[in-house]
Amino acid sequence: MKNTLAECGDCDSCCFGKICKDYLFDKPVPQLVQSLERKKCHKKGDNIFSRNDEVTHLLALRRGAIKLYDAAGNIQNLFISGQLINGDALHNGRYHYDAIAATDTEICMLETRRLYDLSLITTDFLNYTLALLSRAVYENQRLISVLTRGEAAGRICAFISLLSQKLEENTFPHQHFSLPVTLKEMATLLAISPSTQNRIINELCLQGIIATEKKEIIIINKELLWQRCNFNHFPLWQYYAGHHR
Repeated sequence: MKNTLAECGDCDSCCFGKICKDYLFDKPVPQLVQSLERKKCHKKGDNIFSRNDEVTHLLALRRGAIKLYDAAGNIQNLFISGQLINGDALHNGRYHYDAIAATDTEICMLETRRLYDLSLITTDFLNYTLALLSRAVYENQRLISVLTRGEAAGRICAFISLLSQKLEENTFPHQHFSLPVTLKEMATLLAISPSTQNRIINELCLQGIIATEKKEIIIINKELLWQRCNFNHFPLWQYYAGHHR
């Protein structure tokens, strides 16, 4: 199967989408053109940034997937196309984690030192910037809602659903996709032992909820998957649940 995560996301669903449309494509603003570096390529396994590096740009993931690791080498977060990957590092200007490309990637980079100047030149730029930072917070909250599920099976179902939702939001195939993490990393991220994770995935397959082919996930029964997630306990998911079934 072709890895959809290695493809470019839809510009309309990208966190930089409105900024690029208004100030790069429709009516180019020279200061933005000079401040924005587009389509910077990295190969799978490349280091994107390291802990304690200075934050000099806002980074939007245009294509691929990126994983964040702590000092002990444990996975802490995962980003796919369209997301801002460093919003949490802006408050002190230093990165907290190491970022590694999980696939071949392309990143668009907007200089942080020019944000204030751009907000004075363009009427809606500040609102766009606040919106993309708010979206980054929302994305982190969605992941937290997955990681704080009490039952291991609920965390696994919620994680699969979250990946599916993110792919759908970027107009990618979202019912058959490749995991951007290893099964061991998935277990670490979800705080589940590999043996427990394997048992639960096998149970989900036997129940006809999902199917697996190595790292590929096939969602067979989305309704049952939602039920196993028990999303009604998480307000952040309720809007999505009501509009994307």
